[in-house]
Amino acid sequence: MRKAFVKAMCEVAQKDKRIMLLTGDLGFNILEEFKYAFPERFLNIGVAEANLVTVAAGLSTTGYTPFIYSIATFMTMRPFEQIRNDISLQKLNVKIVGVGGGLSYTKAGPTHHSVEDIALMRMLPDMVIVAPFDQDETYAATKVIARYRGPVYLRIGRNPEMTIPLQKRKFVLGKGMQIRQGKEIALLITGSQIVHALEAVSQLERKNIFPSLYVFSTVNPLDTTLIRSIAGKYPFLCTLEEHRINGGFGTAVLETVNDSRINPFPNVLRLGLKNQFTPLSAEYNTLLNYHGITPEKIANAIYSFMKNKTMM
Repeated sequence: MRKAFVKAMCEVAQKDKRIMLLTGDLGFNILEEFKYAFPERFLNIGVAEANLVTVAAGLSTTGYTPFIYSIATFMTMRPFEQIRNDISLQKLNVKIVGVGGGLSYTKAGPTHHSVEDIALMRMLPDMVIVAPFDQDETYAATKVIARYRGPVYLRIGRNPEMTIPLQKRKFVLGKGMQIRQGKEIALLITGSQIVHALEAVSQLERKNIFPSLYVFSTVNPLDTTLIRSIAGKYPFLCTLEEHRINGGFGTAVLETVNDSRINPFPNVLRLGLKNQFTPLSAEYNTLLNYHGITPEKIANAIYSFMKNKTMM
């Protein structure tokens, strides 16, 4: 996803001289293509994320479109006050790029696991949140948000670089997309969990459960029209995200369904990371297994949820 981001950045910067890229002293093997192509529009602010945000805010007031790039935990938590006061409060045209959303930084441990970032950014008025699911969508989303005037948080994965084969795809800001037709239950996901969701769906189909699958790459503004339609059509909903179970995508979906006063109210299962710090420094799949979001555990959780609710 990082390579797709940089490729798109180079293309938009070629056409738009207002585009700048600022880093918090990382991404050197990734960002070099932009750095060498546009040295006058590339800045390394150093390990000083609060300064990084404030410099970008200042550049925005002079007409530039700055993208600021760092590890997602450092990009959203350490400078949160500056993001709130310097960018969100003033509705400035700054694009915040958080790399390694979720558990991507595996063995670096909980200090580097970005599992609260969506919840933090959701609290800020006018903050657009985009979480692409693969390389192609990262490329398309970067181009779209470069044209959008206002603050954006772009949450991208770290590894592996992947592309999901889909017949039809078009990134539209604020819109969800159905990628699999099923019945009885709808699985709603955001971000790179699409790989595990597709495998979980295949496992469920072997148990004669056929979920519909929807991807929401824009978490804010959420496609509430589509969610209301889904909630009125399916008796069971399940959300899946690589983020804490509290405050993230699943919470946003549940809030939308509740506020829409759907009757009958669907049964909603939220799957994500446990609301606790991960006591492991381990490989990616080991961390997913600990939190119960491997394909097998996702499928089992959905199967048990539907079975128990049906028997009540």
